[in-house]
Amino acid sequence: MGTYSKYIGTDYETISSSLLLVNSGTQSYEFTNNIVYTDLIDNTTKLVYPKSIRNTILSVYDTMPFKETSVGNSKYIGIDNGDPNNTDLKRKIYLGKRYFSGNEIMNSTLLTSNTDLFIYNTRKDTGLPQNKTSIVFLAGTNAILNQSAPKIQSENAYDKNGNEVLALNIINQSGDISVISKGPNSGDSGATVSINNIVFPVVQDSDPSLGGLSDDKVLLYENGLLTWSDLVVNDPGYYGATGTNLPIYGNTKVNGYPLEFTDTRYCPIEISDINLGDTFNNVSISNILERIIYGYLTPICSLSLYDTDRYFEIGTYPTIKLNYSITKRSNNTLPTALTNMIPNSYPAITTTSNSFVSGIANGFVITPIEKNTTVFTIKVSDGISSSSATSSVSGVYPYFYGFTSSNSITTYGLSNLNKIINTKESSTIDIYKAGVSATDTFYFIYDYDYGYLNSIKDQNNNNITTYFSSSIITLSSPTGLWASKQFILYKSTLIASSYITGYAYPNNQGTMIFNFNF
Repeated sequence: MGTYSKYIGTDYETISSSLLLVNSGTQSYEFTNNIVYTDLIDNTTKLVYPKSIRNTILSVYDTMPFKETSVGNSKYIGIDNGDPNNTDLKRKIYLGKRYFSGNEIMNSTLLTSNTDLFIYNTRKDTGLPQNKTSIVFLAGTNAILNQSAPKIQSENAYDKNGNEVLALNIINQSGDISVISKGPNSGDSGATVSINNIVFPVVQDSDPSLGGLSDDKVLLYENGLLTWSDLVVNDPGYYGATGTNLPIYGNTKVNGYPLEFTDTRYCPIEISDINLGDTFNNVSISNILERIIYGYLTPICSLSLYDTDRYFEIGTYPTIKLNYSITKRSNNTLPTALTNMIPNSYPAITTTSNSFVSGIANGFVITPIEKNTTVFTIKVSDGISSSSATSSVSGVYPYFYGFTSSNSITTYGLSNLNKIINTKESSTIDIYKAGVSATDTFYFIYDYDYGYLNSIKDQNNNNITTYFSSSIITLSSPTGLWASKQFILYKSTLIASSYITGYAYPNNQGTMIFNFNF
């Protein structure tokens, strides 16, 4: 901001001057004297002139970069300067705390880069993790949903090669993530979306209502581009392999005879599970033979987690989905109960032949998840017999492991270690990490309730338990998920020198497997 005047030649002419101060508070980096300070002299020796007050008000207003401004009669909040000859403040924008542990976050390299906007966290320097900066997007009026709102997150992490990197995460814990590129007009095909240089089809090519291809197509990859195409099966001269399943769909015939039996005539006799008067409509021959040979068959069901882990860190808000299936065999089924799921039941199956149905249900768990197990159950009955299946998820405290340069661990230090979400179970871990110093300390930390380890062995099955010391420590989640939990801590100052940087591991091939056994 430079010095300029408003209302020139009037009784209320006002001068705006820079308030960007350096050291003493009387100098700016652009001007030798700060007019606002020199005008407002000590009022005990001289009256303060109204013009000086006007100058101060205008200067303070101009110095604030974010303010209400306008284009014509339309108002908005933006970066504005009152100087009619220099209305913009064309500088980098930084949002976040200025210092971390006494050091400036911004530096000359960042300020001379092509980046326009920088964002960093505003957390306290101590007691809180610094490895993530998150921007959360709220919408609607449901405060419960806003607790798990979608966010964009920069995370200080390590890649698969052990190199320190900044990862960019797009996270939505309770809904879909849509990536869409559309044209400005309803008839435009829009632009493509690329992920890792793989180009996906445009909206118009994917939506039949916009003139795109019909349904029942498959995505075909060729030369970095995905396109919709018909499913074409190459004839290899043979089908299937020993010990594998080979599903065949459609109106299938062998030498002109269908593999599914249809006959509207009533069965004249009772044969095992085939009743007098039964008819058949697209019933598999194998099913008919099964009914003849085995007679009455009970209904069966299955239940399994769908693309979901069984264990979740305590304090998180997991979304649980489950695959369920119901097979009606000899008799019609009654309504099937789905416990701790939405929907909580499936209607009765009353088909004339065997019937298989499947679906996906949402599991109901109390969140944030605690240290307990939620059991999901499906139970099917035909009034004579029944069958059931279960699946479950549990809240657990994580395992932490890895190398640090510190000989003691704190809640903040946990963020520098690797994390495993699992229940009490012997763990096989690749502890190797490039760049480890011979003086670094290795930690293995887990829930106190699991008890002490029976042994620790290296990849050559050598018992190295004596390399470690153990203790009990109270820690909290570095991301605020849980607090004040007792853990058992194993640590060793010998592992880095003996196995990673020392004689016992000279080839440096990037693996070093340790077994931690309960």
